[in-house]
Amino acid sequence: MSKHEDRFIKIVSYIEANLDADLDVSELSRLTCLSKFHFHRQCSAFFGISVISLVKLMRLKRAAYQLAFRDSGNILDIALANGYESHEAFSRVFKKHFALSPSDFRESPDWTPWHKNYEPILKLRGKIMRSTAEFNAQIVEFPNTNIAVMEHRGAPNLLGKTIQRFINWRK
Repeated sequence: MSKHEDRFIKIVSYIEANLDADLDVSELSRLTCLSKFHFHRQCSAFFGISVISLVKLMRLKRAAYQLAFRDSGNILDIALANGYESHEAFSRVFKKHFALSPSDFRESPDWTPWHKNYEPILKLRGKIMRSTAEFNAQIVEFPNTNIAVMEHRGAPNLLGKTIQRFINWRK
């Protein structure tokens, strides 16, 4: 992996770990040892969006997961917790990215539009997983335990639907 990609892996990991913080271009550029302006240009070229748009997109992703996989919390609380100032602002941005209102998405999540918008991050995620994968197996003995399994067959971008079916079954 190139030094260039390493910088962006570090940025994505930092953003994901600090989504609740006030993230700005100056702070993020210091992490990469690049000037603010050069970092902004490099990030825009690498991801196809500005670094602030990247932060907003990652917060929107977290909000979508909260809507799809957690019954607790109303939509306004999720919107406020993810940096939106109002239900209307959140709904407008959400519908732009998912082609569904937050309440419609909660009822029947469709991740297809999301994967299109999130493609640059997904590609980087794949590189991170390949570069950091360590396969150290350890045998652990424990008493027999009943488990539930739901196999996912199909395109990886449809995994969210399988997860939702499993959660509904579990409930």
